[in-house]
Amino acid sequence: MSGVEPLWERRQVEDIGISIEVYLPWLYGSRRGAEGGNIYQDIADTGGLVFLQYGDGARLENFVAMQSDLVTTASIIKEQLLVYCGQTARRLTLRSVRQSLGVYRQDPVQGLTHGVSSEERKIISTIGFYSRGSPVLFGYQISEEQLPSYQPVLERILNSARAST
Repeated sequence: MSGVEPLWERRQVEDIGISIEVYLPWLYGSRRGAEGGNIYQDIADTGGLVFLQYGDGARLENFVAMQSDLVTTASIIKEQLLVYCGQTARRLTLRSVRQSLGVYRQDPVQGLTHGVSSEERKIISTIGFYSRGSPVLFGYQISEEQLPSYQPVLERILNSARAST
């Protein structure tokens, strides 16, 4: 193998001193602010997302708490302690279930119509660690149904983080 992979590119995240691999066919975006930053990639046309968040708001406990609301239940299905980028880290895999709901829509012909939204089930896998003193979350979320098709690429991305020298 020549070492050149045209679908992959290593990118530096200077603020926190790590680099990650990016899968080039997927849309890539980033945002930096006073509190930290976000890097994200849409997972093809699945509605899923790869994310890297850093700064004070990127604490694993806060992230887990934000996954549940009145119609969504998130539960931890796997927890693992590991060394990641030279730091002690914690990886959590969650199942998020958003219940089906009655919905009303305004149809131009039929007027107000009633329907039922489908139950949504997502898998969220994230690694929480610190780099340069800043909390970091690196993970993905995708529908449970689509995970098997994308899991090899997603796991490669998650396992690609390297501490910069």
